[in-house]
Amino acid sequence: SKATGRIVEPHVYVVSAGFEHQRLTNLFPSWESDKKVIEANRPFVIIKSPHRSDASEELKKLSRDRYSLAELKKKPLPEGVDPKKLETYLGDEDFKNVFKMSR
Repeated sequence: SKATGRIVEPHVYVVSAGFEHQRLTNLFPSWESDKKVIEANRPFVIIKSPHRSDASEELKKLSRDRYSLAELKKKPLPEGVDPKKLETYLGDEDFKNVFKMSR
């Protein structure tokens, strides 16, 4: 804040589509909720009030770049893992064992 001379980081949240807070949707007069989107996202929403999670926690999950071979064999894949690039998530040892070559 200006009074203390410290930088205050804003809180950032991840909000699931269909579960936006009314304060946000009120800013857009033509906002319409889609019931299909709400139902599709319902299983992934952690029931909190409001329906949001701290973005720093979500970012940690999504920015992980290494997984064990066992983790990459599980279905469903870990959140944020691109199934077309599984080899990029392997550690050096697992990569060498699977592909019989170094990166």
